[in-house]
Amino acid sequence: MLPLEGIRVLDLTIAEFGPRASMLLADMGADVIKIEPRQGEVLRWVTRDYDQQDISAYYWSHNRNKRGIALDLTKQKGKDIIYKLVKGSDVFITNYRPKAMEKNGLGYEDMKRHNPKIIYGCGNGFGLKGPLSDKGAFDIMMQGYSGLIHQTGIEGGPATPAGTGVIDQCSGAMLAFGVMVALYVRERTGISQMVSGSLLGTAMYMLSIEILSHLLSGKHLPKSGRGLSFVKTLAYTFPTQDGWIVMGGFPNEVWPEFCRIVGIEEFTRDPRFATVNEREDNRAELIPILEERFRTKPSQEWIEKLDKAGVFVGPVNSLSKVLSDEQSVEQIRANGYLCDIELPQGKAVTVVGPPVKLSETPPEVRRPAFQVGEHNYEVLTELGYTPEEIAELIVEEVI
Repeated sequence: MLPLEGIRVLDLTIAEFGPRASMLLADMGADVIKIEPRQGEVLRWVTRDYDQQDISAYYWSHNRNKRGIALDLTKQKGKDIIYKLVKGSDVFITNYRPKAMEKNGLGYEDMKRHNPKIIYGCGNGFGLKGPLSDKGAFDIMMQGYSGLIHQTGIEGGPATPAGTGVIDQCSGAMLAFGVMVALYVRERTGISQMVSGSLLGTAMYMLSIEILSHLLSGKHLPKSGRGLSFVKTLAYTFPTQDGWIVMGGFPNEVWPEFCRIVGIEEFTRDPRFATVNEREDNRAELIPILEERFRTKPSQEWIEKLDKAGVFVGPVNSLSKVLSDEQSVEQIRANGYLCDIELPQGKAVTVVGPPVKLSETPPEVRRPAFQVGEHNYEVLTELGYTPEEIAELIVEEVI
């Protein structure tokens, strides 16, 4: 049994934030029905130039385990289908602009009239209140607005965003978490409610250390550069003979052994580097010396020696390395972080699996992302539409 079996989610989402939230629920067994335009969501084709095949990694990464129908929501019959679906649903999720949803008869109060127990998940850019409440936003724009880009990269270097949609992805997880809490509350009290999550709210949550530091001191933490601005000195990346390694730091008592391995034993008696704080104060002198030492041997030799001494250390891998290294692949596969799914054509494709596991009712990757309108007939038949009525909707270009 899957943990959310019996829960139906109506998904009117686009891009990454909203679809990621509903996909997390789908992985746990919810019956998620995604609604997209008759021509298909434009982001179905975002990465196809890179992927070199008739699969969009972008779309597939957010829309597995769902059923899909394609509707023209500018037509009343299209909206009527949504209203019928809402009556039998537990959750409605959207990340379209709130005022646009209300204007089109798809806001929280509209959905509640058709189902008084509906949980309405609303993902948005800046939150539901304030002067920017109806302003649209994308991940990279919010990385800039929130201060994340300002914290990223090298001092004096170009503005550098994170290498993936971190705010979209975390916001999706936050919205899914909020929906689960609301379902739990409804189970106990019967209360229906709107769950609101925003890119700005998530970004601030992600930057909570940097924000609090600034509020307390009035100063900016330095850019993260090759480490983290709030972690002292040796949480850092270092070049080696054949690549790079990254250290996450180590307890102060490991410092003498670290010095012995790196070949700087004299530093164990140097008051400039006696403690974490002193090493931080003298970072400008220490880092170049360590860089010179680390360049003398290959990454794996350093990792083996430092790991044995109690240093948190690992390689700086490319994706191709992560996905080809025997030990790495074994680790990933053992935990289901990669899994294979069979396509209708009979071939299989490897996809990223659910990140959260439950011991007794584990999530599953059951089906790939759907083709445009793939489940129109199936879903409409469940709603009681006859074959003749469905044929009429096709002629009228509602579906």
